[in-house]
Amino acid sequence: MQFYRLLLLSLLVPVVCAGCFGGPGKPAGLPELHPLALNLTQDGQPLANAVVTLKPLDNANIWAVGGVSDAQGAVKVMTAGNFPGAPAGKYKVTVIKTETEVNGKIKTDYSVIDQKLTGPTTTTLEVDVTPGKNVATLDVGKAVRILVGETTEKSE
Repeated sequence: MQFYRLLLLSLLVPVVCAGCFGGPGKPAGLPELHPLALNLTQDGQPLANAVVTLKPLDNANIWAVGGVSDAQGAVKVMTAGNFPGAPAGKYKVTVIKTETEVNGKIKTDYSVIDQKLTGPTTTTLEVDVTPGKNVATLDVGKAVRILVGETTEKSE
């Protein structure tokens, strides 16, 4: 879980900071954003609480795009953490979701997503954002159970 927390933090810092220098409005250089209704499923069922990141295939697009899925698997896609939608372009989509199991003082974290879908160079998931409204449903396949980490609470 620590790995995923650090990964999430590394994704959020640029998103949060992207809005720090542009004042109350949009940051300088922010391109036109297009609505993206993105839905996640796992083996055909809505996938809740998954962290989604869209990595642009065009390296000129420097904007952080992503979101978190709700109970129905819907992702509110945001650019730079504050602005709904995404710039036009093709994106690789990564999905991360972990579950924690507690057994006494031991906490064990498991990824429930196929590991190839968690990295921008290995994921097979893609979306193409075009001007206007965009709708995409992505299925991450069957649930897996991959050990991510284990922590033990210290005795007081």
